[in-house]
Amino acid sequence: YEYHSFVGIAKKAFEILDKQLNILQLSKTIVNEIWNGIWLHTSKVLLSAFGSVRSCNNCGRSLMVGDTRAISSIFTNISKVKISMNNVLEYINA
Repeated sequence: YEYHSFVGIAKKAFEILDKQLNILQLSKTIVNEIWNGIWLHTSKVLLSAFGSVRSCNNCGRSLMVGDTRAISSIFTNISKVKISMNNVLEYINA
């Protein structure tokens, strides 16, 4: 399965942020809050991008779901923060 190029871009951005947060040596609580804010922003960007699609078939929706799951998996692996992607998936499947 080949993901859209923005999945790789997001992965690189999450890795850079993780390195920067490690350098700052903030408390775990603050780091988790930053990650939660990043996920909130990421999910809003996904919703905005998927919302701009004018016409979509089942294959397109499957690709959107795959990209969303890939980004959330990468995010969780890097951040170690539990997140919910339900709002994005519900929008795609609506």
